[in-house]
This record gives sequence, structure tokens and C-alpha cells, in this order.
Amino acid sequence: MALVFFLHCCVRANVVAQNPSDMPLLINEFMASNKASEADPQGQYDDWIEIYNDGVDALDMGGMYLTDDLSMPDKWRFPPATLIEPGAYLLIWADNDLTDTGLHANFKLDSNGEGIGLFERDGATLIDSVSFSAQTTDISYGRNPGSVDDWRFFSTPTPGNENGDAYLGAVEALTFSHESGIHTQSFSVTIATDTVDATIYYTLNGDEPLELNLRGFPKGKVYTGPVLIDKSTCLRTQAIKPGWKSTGLEARIYTFLAPNVQDFSSNLPIIIVETYGQTVQYSGNPEYESSSVVVLEPDDNSGRAFMNGPSDFASRGGFRVRGRSSSFLWPKMQYALE
Repeated sequence: MALVFFLHCCVRANVVAQNPSDMPLLINEFMASNKASEADPQGQYDDWIEIYNDGVDALDMGGMYLTDDLSMPDKWRFPPATLIEPGAYLLIWADNDLTDTGLHANFKLDSNGEGIGLFERDGATLIDSVSFSAQTTDISYGRNPGSVDDWRFFSTPTPGNENGDAYLGAVEALTFSHESGIHTQSFSVTIATDTVDATIYYTLNGDEPLELNLRGFPKGKVYTGPVLIDKSTCLRTQAIKPGWKSTGLEARIYTFLAPNVQDFSSNLPIIIVETYGQTVQYSGNPEYESSSVVVLEPDDNSGRAFMNGPSDFASRGGFRVRGRSSSFLWPKMQYALE
């Protein structure tokens, strides 16, 4: 069942590692999306950056700078008497919480990608830096032990310690022959990755492909060729390869419209909520029903949004009746969408 609303509107990282300074300090490992990997002294799961002293002497990092914006070298300054012993690791929490005890920088890392730089006390001389692209939650990125210039993903992060066994590589992102949006005719979607010998799993009901069923097998099917899409479908996919970092979960939302609404248009934005045949009604259960959402904005030429036009936004969502006491009394109920 698709519900239509009209609104009045008001990878792999690229690394740049360099060391023009004589200071034997290295950015050794970091995590830009920490949800359950390592808690700070306050018990919070925050981003972190690890510095390694590759020299033979203890160093005072007091007055040096750490930044997540290489055009702003002096963003955060190490406090006085910040000592790091030779062969030791220093952990800095990138949580923008300067009131906490310990080393807490005044910035957070962007898991979509940015840069990290370590600078001398003059705020200009670069000691070390790394630029990275999208990161995965609870997987760190760092130097492969024994090879300064070889950066890898680590399934077992080691903040404050020597890096362990790294992934052999990262499975390249998936590509799709058809993107999310509105469709009026059936089609077959192809899914691909450039990584040789990677296995692609997929589901057509919104389940996570690698989640295990009651028999202990993945819920997803192994992709072997084009997949027929002939009704509203939430396609979810993930590719894996032994010893390699898997792709993230990918979803494509394909929404099919009944013939009698395909030609409709509006001068207001249109939201289509697809509930995949479920009737969403008041039941006293506050949990959201699985659904998908497509948003169609008026185009610049006509000033109208078309039901069969290109989508401006498409995503999985949750949908339920809003309110518990009076919702069942009224034929037109309030809904909550997330």
C-alpha cells in the first residue's frame, strides 16, 4: 500500500602522508565513527586519534597542534607537559568536549571523509597528515605495522597499542543499473563491484542480507545475475570477500504506482510512503512499521511535482499511527514517519 502526501514547504581512503618536520611523530591510527568500540574515560564512545612516537627519546607535545582542517593548522593545541615516551602511543579524543578530563580536542571527525594534521608549535610546519574518505562505524584506519606508508582498515582497533592484523583490502562499492525512484514498468536490476571474487548478497524485503536466519544462514540470496523488479521493492545488498573489509549496507527503493495516479501532478511537493501491503492502523503498539519514502519536488520549469517524475529523495523509513489515547476515535488519523 502506498500513501501519498502533499506538503506545503517552507571505501577506500585516499591518503596523503608526509613528514617535512624532523619530529619523529606519526598519526598512527584513528576512528571517525565510534559507537561501541572504545569508550573514553567518561564512558562515551567518541572519535579518536592515535599518535605514535617513532623516536628514541621522550617528547613533550605541549604547544603542538592537531587539526581536522589542514587549512586551519592551529585548531587545537596540546596542553603543556603532554609527554609521549619513545615507542609509545598517545590517544586524543576528538569529541569537541573540552570540559572533560584528559586529551579532548575541540573538533569531531567527519566519517564521510576529511583530513587530520599534526603541526609544530609554530602552527605552520607540518609533522604528519592523512586525508581519508568515507569510514565505517567501529572500524579503525591506520598504518600497517612495518610499513609507514601502507594504510589499512582494522576490524579490531587498537587505540593506545600497536596496530594488529589489518584487512587485506576493502571491497569496492556496489553499483546498480537502476537507482531509487518511481517506476511504472517491470525491469531487471544488475549489481556489480570491481573487486574480483567478491560475493554479493541481496534481499528484496528490506532484511539485512547478512543477518542470519533461524537455521544460521544469511537471509540474503547470492547474486548470480539480473534481479527482476516488478512491484514496489526495498532492495538491500552487501558484498563480502574473505579477509577483506566488506561494503556497507546499500539500499535501493523502487516504488511502483497504480495506473490511476501515474499522471497526477501538484504545485506542492509530494511524499509517497510505501507500506508494502501492510495496513497501518492504531493498535496500541508504538513501534514503527517498515516502509519506504519517496519525495518529489516541483521542477524548475513547470513549477509542478509529477508522480512519475524523477525522485529527489528515496529511503527506507518507519511509519505508525501517532498518539495512543484518541487515534482510534477518528477516521483520519495522525501519522509519524521516521
